[in-house]
Amino acid sequence: MNPGEIKKLIIEQEMGKLGAEDYANQDWKAVSEQVDVLTQAGKTADATMVKDAVKKSFDDLTVAAKNEAMKRLNGQKAGELKTKFSINIV
Repeated sequence: MNPGEIKKLIIEQEMGKLGAEDYANQDWKAVSEQVDVLTQAGKTADATMVKDAVKKSFDDLTVAAKNEAMKRLNGQKAGELKTKFSINIV
């Protein structure tokens, strides 16, 4: 594996550990800002890896876990997930 593949694997594995409560407790604005920093530094591949991993890990939650996460998310966090990470907030 090359370094990019290793980095992607680690990011996906770590994001895959998030559950409903973790989604509600995470500071998504800070994560979004770090993604912006990566993009501004020309590290668009890394920024895309993070955004894709956040979306994939949410999409991989069970329906019950997604519903629980939605109940727990405040408006600002839900907005960040929707706009920055393309997560469909219902």
